[in-house]
Amino acid sequence: MQTDEQLHELIITGKICPYCLGKTEFVDSIKVYPRSLGMIYYCDPCAAWVSVHKGTDRAMGRLGNAKLREWKKNAHAAFDTIWKSQLDGQQSKYVLRNAAYAWLAEKLGMHISQVHIGYFDVEECKKVVEYSLERTKHIEKMPSVFPADANLKSGLAGKFKHFERVLYPPLKTKFKDGFWYDPKKMCYTFYAPLAESLELYYDFYPAKNKLHLRRQNKWLPDGWAWIVQHLLPPASP
Repeated sequence: MQTDEQLHELIITGKICPYCLGKTEFVDSIKVYPRSLGMIYYCDPCAAWVSVHKGTDRAMGRLGNAKLREWKKNAHAAFDTIWKSQLDGQQSKYVLRNAAYAWLAEKLGMHISQVHIGYFDVEECKKVVEYSLERTKHIEKMPSVFPADANLKSGLAGKFKHFERVLYPPLKTKFKDGFWYDPKKMCYTFYAPLAESLELYYDFYPAKNKLHLRRQNKWLPDGWAWIVQHLLPPASP
């Protein structure tokens, strides 16, 4: 007979379904997605699954049904904002992320080795969302890089050229607010060939109001003000 610890280990490694406690299948993800995204541990009766780390059979946590999968996404989105909002080119993302996990471990009263959103159930994911939103509520929301003001918006058409007209869309980015947006880095990337400076590519991080000038590898602390001064056309009287 298995101990509680042994059962828990089998659950968080994807070997047993946490709902029916049945043995899981190790199958291709095409079983649940339109195309193959790698292997998964799958429980057919519970319609639950979990992905594995690429090229391995190591589960990314416990199997989740539709409700848990949604809460895992919510928890990751809320928690990741904590460390991503601090990215400024000075500290590595690994240092910032580890510090955020240490903070979360203290909030949850867990050892840091146990703090893995992939291991959590719905209630634990809800706590992650609650604590993370409380932690990040102070983050100042910066203006959009693509202002709603009609005068500025029309002027941008001649000032900025999007990546789609010059190169190819950067990997893992989405077209948002008129510019390429990287949801992982939480940054806008744009191309401004008509700027007075020789810089062509810019990365803007709204949460920290920082602008990265790629060619010079320079970070500007008041990014939005610099954009308004150097890149945006003056507003009509």
